[in-house]
Order: sequence, then structure tokens, then C-alpha cells
Amino acid sequence: MAALNAKHVRELISEKERSLLILETEIATLKALIDPATIKAGIITGAAVVKKRMPRSELKQTVLAILTAKGPVGVSTAALIDEAKNRGFNFERASVSSTLSRLKADGIVQFDGTKYSFVEKEHAAIGWMANVHPLPASKGSG
Repeated sequence: MAALNAKHVRELISEKERSLLILETEIATLKALIDPATIKAGIITGAAVVKKRMPRSELKQTVLAILTAKGPVGVSTAALIDEAKNRGFNFERASVSSTLSRLKADGIVQFDGTKYSFVEKEHAAIGWMANVHPLPASKGSG
């Protein structure tokens, strides 16, 4: 019976720690609303600050634009992220990799082991980009 009680207490502790983390994050976010300079100065520490998410369509459109600019030479994931930074975007590697994987699965891009480029038959088709919707099908149109 004592082991069951200890297990229950450990579960309660874990639950309270998760709640504490959520509260610390909310407090840090509220402080940032009052004085955004505190984040830049590094005053708020220990709690994650909620980041604004980039719309998926903007990520996908930027990836497609960079792939178009690179042409048949192609581009690596790291180079694509660097080029996006040059254009003023700060995409996470996981998001870019996921977008490239979806484009590859859709048959729009190909991967040669180091670089991504458009599939030649798609690239040569007239109006190929018109068939690429900026939003994923699972999200619908609005």
C-alpha cells in the first residue's frame, strides 16, 4: 500500500511541476507585454517566452521562392535557411525540413543526397507553381 501512495505522490509532484512551468511561462509573457526590453536585456530567465509562430504558408512560399532562384543547381537545407535569413526570415530547421519532406512526398522537389531541387518534369511544365497551394491540405482554406 505504501508503494501505491508514493507513486500517487510522485504523480502529484509531476503535475504540480508542469503547472508551475506553465505559470512561469505565462508570467514571463505578461512581463514581456509590459516591458519588451526585459527580454532583450536578458532579465527574464528561467521561463520560456512564447514565440510568435510564422504562418506555414509564408514558410512554404519562401522555400519555393528560394528553390526557384537556385534552379537546377539545388540547395541544401542549411543553405536554404541561410538564404531565408538573408531575406529576413528566421525559420527553424525542423520546420524547413518538414516542408521540404512534404514537397518531396508530393513529387514537387527531389533530393540528391545533399541538395533539394525541383523535379525536372514538374519544373518544365507550364504553370507548375499554380498547382502548389501555399497552405497544407489538412488546414483547409480558412
